[in-house]
Amino acid sequence: MSATRLLVISEDQDIRHAFETVARKRGGVTVAFDGDTVDDVHDVLEAALVVIDLDTSALDGIRLLAALSEHGSRVPVLLVGDCDSRTLDITRRIGEKRGLSMLRPLCKPADAGDVCRAVHSVVPMTAPQVVPADLVTAIERGQFRLHYQPMQDLGNGAVFGVEALLRWEHPDYGQLGPDRVIPVAEAHGLMGAVTRWVAGEAFEQYARWKQGGWNFRISINVSAEELRDPRFVDDIADLARRHGVPFPNIAIEITESRVIAEEVEVLETLARLRLLGMHLAIDDFGTGYSSLGRLRDMPFTEIKIDKSFVMAAGVSDWDREIVRVISMLGRRSGMTVVAEGVDSREALKIVGAMNCHVAQGFHISEPLPADELTEWLYDEGVPTGVLPPTAEIDAAPSSSDFPSVPLDVARTPIVPGPRPPGPLAG
Repeated sequence: MSATRLLVISEDQDIRHAFETVARKRGGVTVAFDGDTVDDVHDVLEAALVVIDLDTSALDGIRLLAALSEHGSRVPVLLVGDCDSRTLDITRRIGEKRGLSMLRPLCKPADAGDVCRAVHSVVPMTAPQVVPADLVTAIERGQFRLHYQPMQDLGNGAVFGVEALLRWEHPDYGQLGPDRVIPVAEAHGLMGAVTRWVAGEAFEQYARWKQGGWNFRISINVSAEELRDPRFVDDIADLARRHGVPFPNIAIEITESRVIAEEVEVLETLARLRLLGMHLAIDDFGTGYSSLGRLRDMPFTEIKIDKSFVMAAGVSDWDREIVRVISMLGRRSGMTVVAEGVDSREALKIVGAMNCHVAQGFHISEPLPADELTEWLYDEGVPTGVLPPTAEIDAAPSSSDFPSVPLDVARTPIVPGPRPPGPLAG
């Protein structure tokens, strides 16, 4: 069996071309086409992915799904069609009920970018080579997107805030993460443009959520390089004013590097942000160059425990003790303590027992596009609110201030009433 053979059952030349484009950009991937129907189901069983075009004239797609199920197929199936999205989704669910591995279907017309995003989990691609001009093009052509991951208050179950995470919807390679953007941007002086795009987009979305009745904090990630720019504070403040975002509802997340704590320009930037009322979070604490000296010398108001410790805390006494000690240190220093990597119920219980203030991870929600997070807020009935300031050292919270309770306890949601007719997401 070839792990890289795709079978596309379609008469549509545009669909065929899209899959050919994807195959070319994924070395070693081959595509076999079938123009009408499948004579032998075993041809399908030997593929790494089968694409079923429901518009193919001689093919009954639903019967083919039944045949694959009867043969115990584990081959992922991608449906495409010119029908409405609801019919496509119902057909997908038919396949799921028959025990098949169904991908999210594609509505026509679909281009190579749509195909890339659809098949990426099945046919991963080697990392593309990104050059500075690609990033400029991405900003100019609106290829960047933000996904938002909620952070939940362990004391009352409310959404404490959301972290804005950069995604690049590349027309050829599908969705790329920030790891394909940040190194190139930092190396070629483009980090300022990227950061300001992220801030503007995130603040604009905050305004939409606020209009819908939700009140939570929004966090953006900032490269250490940007903290050296004397214009950075004014630019971020101007963007916040433009979109009506209160400064105390903004958090700047920084992954600490060895050099920034030694530079007076960086300390000036951080101090100016704090004087405006914005919060400062040290990200991935416990790894890299993070140290107690950094916490003493820099005006952080929030400490984010690196996910590697949280994810291992369920099986490692050492990692669990690290989570406990960092949480205690943060609380006694008057800082908000966020546990990252809360990807299971067990992890949620552990960080609650360790008296962390806030949890963030897949057990609560994966990062979502703004419209999907808006649906999540409505469907889950999640209350929202911002924690009281905890940066003042003389007002450090005690464990009783933020009792550790599971997030699935009964509670009264504090959410708006009926959904408004207009969109709350861009």
